Amino acid sequence: YPVLNGISGVDTVCQGTYIYLSVQNPYSNGIYTWTGPNNFSANDSSIYIFPADTFNQGWYYVSCNLFGCQSNQDSIYVTVLPSPPAINVSYNGPICSGDTLMLFADTLFNVSYQWLGSNGYNSNLQNPVIFNADSSYNGIYTLTTQGANGCYSVPAIISVIVNPLPLFTLGPDTLICSGAPILLSPSNTFASYLWYDNYTMQNHLTDSTHYYWLTVTDYNGCKNTDSIFVTVIDCSVKIGNVFTPNGDGTNDLFKISGNNLKAVYCEIFNRWGNKIYEWSDPSGGWNGTVIPGGEIASEGTYYFVADVVSFEGQSYHLSGFVQLMR
Repeated sequence: YPVLNGISGVDTVCQGTYIYLSVQNPYSNGIYTWTGPNNFSANDSSIYIFPADTFNQGWYYVSCNLFGCQSNQDSIYVTVLPSPPAINVSYNGPICSGDTLMLFADTLFNVSYQWLGSNGYNSNLQNPVIFNADSSYNGIYTLTTQGANGCYSVPAIISVIVNPLPLFTLGPDTLICSGAPILLSPSNTFASYLWYDNYTMQNHLTDSTHYYWLTVTDYNGCKNTDSIFVTVIDCSVKIGNVFTPNGDGTNDLFKISGNNLKAVYCEIFNRWGNKIYEWSDPSGGWNGTVIPGGEIASEGTYYFVADVVSFEGQSYHLSGFVQLMR
């Protein structure tokens, strides 16, 4: 007669896992008969039950028929420990980058919580909070609970969305010429706009010195702000008609003046049409000498011709007379 020498397998499992039992040293030609709780039956040397539930708890019996000869009956008692119930999870989103991300879970008694998520996130709090969350916290979060008996719940899953802030710029701080307004405009298009003065159109025309800021809202409801300081300057080109190069520090240079001139090239001619001086620097001027030797020019009337590029890029060809007095 065939003899059964025991059953291998784990006799205590958690609900939701599996039960695996196997006859030790089974006969290859044997016909096995298993019976168990909840009208369980099987005909193999091993059995596999998934997922295990509490109604699978109890005695499992097995016997073997080998060529018509019946073995002894062997048995094992399997305990199925209850796992924590399924749990509901949620969060306060979608949110925007920089906001506080809050995760929520149902309250269960006598369990521990384990959250896992994006960016290597983990927490054992029931309702964890992530301050200043950015888009790296986008993704799937799972919550598993563990009961006092060591059994785990089925993981609860939630998809978290952290939207990036809208990106735009008003450009660097800038200078503009008086009488030449500038159109301030964000570098991208968004759902809504709020300027410093409660103006709500995309573009803002201005002609005054001021600190300007704009808050935009994108189609996800996320906001961002940028600012620019605009300074209005006088861009007119100024040319004197008299100068006194006597070294007293007052009006010693004949020069072409203007705020932030980009280029100046000026030539000085005497009454006979001979060029006696020139310069090509916006900060330069005529000091009353003659080039190349540096002799002192005599008092009198001289003629100038200048090509000037102003701050806003406007080109001017200028000419006229200047009186040198000592």
